[in-house]
Amino acid sequence: MINRGAARRHIFLDDTLKQIFLILLDETQERYNFIIHAYCIMGNHYHLVIETPDANLSDGMRHLNSRFASEFNKLRRKDGPIFKSRFKSIYISNKKYLQTVIRYIHLNPVNAHLVNNAEDYEWSSCKYYLTGKTDYSFLVQKSSKIGKQSYASYLAQGNPVFIKDFYNRSNLKTIL
Repeated sequence: MINRGAARRHIFLDDTLKQIFLILLDETQERYNFIIHAYCIMGNHYHLVIETPDANLSDGMRHLNSRFASEFNKLRRKDGPIFKSRFKSIYISNKKYLQTVIRYIHLNPVNAHLVNNAEDYEWSSCKYYLTGKTDYSFLVQKSSKIGKQSYASYLAQGNPVFIKDFYNRSNLKTIL
């Protein structure tokens, strides 16, 4: 899942807004029974890997995005939409693809030249995958039972070309 700021503007302007987003993500996962496998908050967009046992993805994402927009506008004394459009989602059909998508998300800050090592980026679930420690209890690592050392090696392999090409397409379609 991904959503971007309108006109690719930065919406996560500071740590406070990133923390608010994570608090709202926690609230949303509890309210809508989401299982959060991974996340990464970048300056102008976010990535999430969510499992929805209750088939309520649209309702939960509407809640998360509208609550965040409301908090953003209140803090910045602005009004109106902050996201480009409705979120984009892609169905993940098997464990191997799930692990590939999570690795892509965790390497996003490295590919954007924000950090040299994915585990150094504070606003993703990568550290949790490597250490098992997190400030956010909503994270579930059940999607990857490959262990900390193995995940570090898996991460070091980088993203396969097909996944980079797929996510870099400007016409990425929504699939539900």
